Amino acid sequence: MAAPETGLEATLKMKKMKRKCHTCGKMATDPYTFSVVPTHNVFETIPPYSKAAKKVARSEVKEIITHNYCNRKCYENRLQEK
Repeated sequence: MAAPETGLEATLKMKKMKRKCHTCGKMATDPYTFSVVPTHNVFETIPPYSKAAKKVARSEVKEIITHNYCNRKCYENRLQEK
């Protein structure tokens, strides 16, 4: 039985996903991703960190806004436009 692929071999075989740039509209296979994560409310109790607890992916949290850019320059151009 062959060992499961890990590390670099698995990364190279993965299908690259294209994402549309938030600024210029180009399609990027390796985009620069910027996430806006909301802060906790002052009156909420923050749950203690547990290493063994089940982790939640950022894509599954509804409050997080993710923007994809071609590269860092495209992201900086977006900031200058605002």
